[in-house]
Amino acid sequence: MTFDRKKILWAGLAVYALILFFFLTLYRLPADQLIAMTTAHVSQGRLNIEARRVSPIFPAGYRLEDVSCTVQSGEILARDHLKSLTLRPGLMRFLVGYLPVGFRCALQRGQLDGKAGASLFRGPRKGYLTIDASEVYLEDFNILQSLSRRALQGRLKAGMTIEGNMTDPSQLTGEGRVLWEQGSIETKLSIPGLEAVPFDALTLAFTAVDGKVTLKESAMKGPMFSGSLAGEIKLAKKIARSQLMIEARLTPGPLLRNNEMASQFLAKSRKGPLIITVKGTLERPSISWRKG
Repeated sequence: MTFDRKKILWAGLAVYALILFFFLTLYRLPADQLIAMTTAHVSQGRLNIEARRVSPIFPAGYRLEDVSCTVQSGEILARDHLKSLTLRPGLMRFLVGYLPVGFRCALQRGQLDGKAGASLFRGPRKGYLTIDASEVYLEDFNILQSLSRRALQGRLKAGMTIEGNMTDPSQLTGEGRVLWEQGSIETKLSIPGLEAVPFDALTLAFTAVDGKVTLKESAMKGPMFSGSLAGEIKLAKKIARSQLMIEARLTPGPLLRNNEMASQFLAKSRKGPLIITVKGTLERPSISWRKG
């Protein structure tokens, strides 16, 4: 098989010229303004991104540095700061009618990698999002703290995929798995020593169908509790109003037994696991416990 060297040379020059033209075009575009306008439009004003420095990356994409991010969820306005945000266009999803982008988000510690997209025809009402979190420290993740309305600490590794109406969590479908280590969750209980639940490891596996999140294969191990968790979360359009129905069957640890009020309760109760039920909404949960 023979090749026409002139044709190969001209084809190579054409490809080089296209890449150079595309790169120079990227360099001259007001990328920060375009990205802010696009994210605001796709999220219907719920997400805003601003960056102090923007630079193109080869062969196509942008790197944003010193990034401010704002998320609006109902009456909650959550803000965060990112070290950098890298955006690259996706091609395969574009061919099936989506406006896709791949991203890498560098936090103060750890990073988020993922892909996101919205329908070219229906916008964010038909979208998708995949996220892989690596060594993310939740105390640095202000948006998550604000949306959950409680203090969260610990190191997070997670992978999840969701799709559906991205403007309405009650219509989302997906699955995921979370490993949360050396963490704690604020309980908002006015009981000395029980203001937060610390743990060594918390694993959560879930599936979601039309906004109904089902927990499975979930467990906790720590100085206060060790045991399993199960239940459901019915997501609401305003995430803080999501309905909780979670039951944990836990064995009390030394930290709980050393708590004066808790130890009195445990002493008067029959043997067996401690069953903790969480109901109500995410912003106003109701927590009760009994012995199994």
